[in-house]
Amino acid sequence: MRLLKERMGWGLPEALEQVTYRTETLKALHPAFREAEEAREWRESTPEGWRAQAREQLDALDRAPVALEAHWDGDTTGWFLVVDAILPGASPEHPRYTRVRVAWMRGKDGDFRLFTGAVPPWPESQVAREIGRMARERWGIPFHFPSPDEPSDTTTPWWDLEPGPGAS
Repeated sequence: MRLLKERMGWGLPEALEQVTYRTETLKALHPAFREAEEAREWRESTPEGWRAQAREQLDALDRAPVALEAHWDGDTTGWFLVVDAILPGASPEHPRYTRVRVAWMRGKDGDFRLFTGAVPPWPESQVAREIGRMARERWGIPFHFPSPDEPSDTTTPWWDLEPGPGAS
């Protein structure tokens, strides 16, 4: 994107349009690319794909998380929901914890679903709750999801609610 914007002098909408056009062209020309893109789209836009993502990522963790957290975010296409495992150990984001992505979920048709009456309920939210239950059953950890009923990107992260070392 940055190269298209810098070298061609395009804005973000034009760059996104070109990338979308090129992706569709490559899918038509190359069966292996088409299969890979369809698999990626399935993993990112269907409840079954979201569950598969989460199971794989939770199984791949090298140590037990101390919490699981779901939080909304948005971009030019609309809202998406992220589920992260919070692991012990410092990171650039926090002195005591590290955030590891477990699932990234955006429903098909983006926020257009709001205009068609397809949401709420948000299927992303329902799957996030399932993932939270799965982690709670496996490790007995809390699931922090401060905005399950509607998207909001102004929620407080789990680690900001945790008492610091030495707190009573």
